[in-house]
Amino acid sequence: YTLADVPTGTRTVTFNAAGYEPTQSSTSVAEDSTSTLNVSMTPTPTGSGSGTLKGVVKNSSGARLKDVLVQVVDGPSATTSKNGRYTIQVIAEGQQFVIASHHDYSDSSPIAVTITADSTTTLNITLNP
Repeated sequence: YTLADVPTGTRTVTFNAAGYEPTQSSTSVAEDSTSTLNVSMTPTPTGSGSGTLKGVVKNSSGARLKDVLVQVVDGPSATTSKNGRYTIQVIAEGQQFVIASHHDYSDSSPIAVTITADSTTTLNITLNP
């Protein structure tokens, strides 16, 4: 990875990846130089179970959105119904990241959610134009 135009000074970078615990690390950035920051990420502990994710996707005005793709990163997905609802089943337990996308809206940033085996987790999402 490369980050450009980072202001000088001490900077903290947060790293997120599906299947790993988020981690932060700091580095000093000097004028007209390159800084290197190496990190080690810890895999998210997961059991052998799976759970369900459900919710509603709305726009910033509160209107429910149909035909939104709700995707678990490196996992299953679902498309919202006409009332904006979605359900995704058989998601590995542990921390997962979810992205929602629709052709008329900006994709959501990855959203961290914890899935518990044999349970349903609710995640409501808002998309902006």
